[in-house]
Amino acid sequence: MKRGIGKPDYTLLIMVGVLVVFGLVMITSASGPLAIGRFGDSFFFAKRHLLNGILPGIVAFFITSRIDYHRWQKLSWLIYLATLV
Repeated sequence: MKRGIGKPDYTLLIMVGVLVVFGLVMITSASGPLAIGRFGDSFFFAKRHLLNGILPGIVAFFITSRIDYHRWQKLSWLIYLATLV
């Protein structure tokens, strides 16, 4: 399939979305009884994961996807060192 410059890979985005939703379902099913016992809300951990992890990740994804990848290449060693730390 031929894509134009600047066009997103929708197949990849859909697959990432499916994995995120699957992860939320797994968090909800695995932690539901514990969340009810401790916090009175079976979706407590899922909400926390959504608000503190997924939403900031989506915002960061859209911000960084707008930056030309050549700029990332120039900063690659700094990013690598920050990752190691």
